[in-house]
Amino acid sequence: MSTERTVQNLLAAIPGWQNRSSTVTPLQHGYNNRSYRVDTANRSYVLRVVDQIDESGMRDNAVECRIQQSAARRGIAAPVEFFSPDSGLLLSEFAKGRSWQPEDLEVPDNLIRLAGLLKVLHSLPLSGVEYDAGIAARNYRSLLRPNAAESSLAALCVQIAESTAKTGRRACCHNDLVAENIVDDGTLKLIDFEYARDNDPYFDLASVINWHNLNAEQAELLLRAYGGVDVDNNRRRLDTQRRTFDAVQWLWLSLQQQRKPNEWQAQQLSRVASRLSG
Repeated sequence: MSTERTVQNLLAAIPGWQNRSSTVTPLQHGYNNRSYRVDTANRSYVLRVVDQIDESGMRDNAVECRIQQSAARRGIAAPVEFFSPDSGLLLSEFAKGRSWQPEDLEVPDNLIRLAGLLKVLHSLPLSGVEYDAGIAARNYRSLLRPNAAESSLAALCVQIAESTAKTGRRACCHNDLVAENIVDDGTLKLIDFEYARDNDPYFDLASVINWHNLNAEQAELLLRAYGGVDVDNNRRRLDTQRRTFDAVQWLWLSLQQQRKPNEWQAQQLSRVASRLSG
């Protein structure tokens, strides 16, 4: 069966969708799901289809939907049109604009804009469900081959993640804040709330900085634009969360490299290992 026919069958099961004419275009897929743009005569949507179980133990489709709806009410996400708690099928309004690329983070004004977006995100009501880096780290490590899982660096990663998982103030966080999950049409919106949970808000800053290997000047600009006047205390919080993010990142990248190696992952693993060991 063709991809479009399969997606049309999924759409047909959504209440109120029957007899709508639409075209389907595959979007870049994530590691755990497939996504499609669905265009009707007057509106565009994104249909997300879950592909596999959550290996981190941190994904909850109902929480994802609730946080995305809360973010949409504040104008920083696309509204959810339909959600199935049983299948995880999620239909959202299409977020118009251009997805950022890593080079967008090299523009100082963009880092200031991003800080403003994060302030809004972190002011949303708590979801009541915690992101636990320790659980994610242990789950990723359990899937590694013995030579990697039993390495001293894997053990260090779990130790770091467990020690910082429940420290500090909590806020509603995205927890997967990479450039491609930021959409820009003059204002900024977030997509892919798959791992959204309550967490230390500086974890979101850490994910931007450490995934994209921002330099010290860029990291400081984002920190000051976000955190205000208490720079020394905020910098300590950020440093802690950067180390926590790197611990989870190294284990996750090791798992991806084990399955489907590529040069960027190998280089990023080396960079992260150097930061953790330094």
